[in-house]
Amino acid sequence: MDLQTRADNLLGNLNINLIHVPPTIEEVINYYSNVKKYPTRKRGRNEDCTGFKIFKINVANHSRILGENNHFIISNVSNLLWKHSQPWQRILYTDMAKRLKALME
Repeated sequence: MDLQTRADNLLGNLNINLIHVPPTIEEVINYYSNVKKYPTRKRGRNEDCTGFKIFKINVANHSRILGENNHFIISNVSNLLWKHSQPWQRILYTDMAKRLKALME
C-alpha cells in the first residue's frame, strides 16, 4: 500500500474526538523523560515542548494503537489535523505546553 493510501486510511480510522483531548500531564512528562537527556539543538529540551508537539505525540500514540508506525505518515496526518483544528482545540494543547514548561524549569 502506498503512503498516501496509508495516510488516508489513518485519517479515516482516527477518532478525532479522542485526538482533540490532550493527554494527561503525566503521559507527556513520561514521554519527555524517555527521550534523550541532552538537547539536540542549541535550545533546551523544554523549548521543544509546544502545543503542536504534544498534539503530535497524541496523534502518534493513537496511530500506533491502530498499527501505523511510519513517522512520515504520522507527521503529515498530525500537520493536517492541527491545521484544520479549531482555535479552542489548539488552546488546550498550548496551555498544557505552558504548564509543562513551567514544571520542567
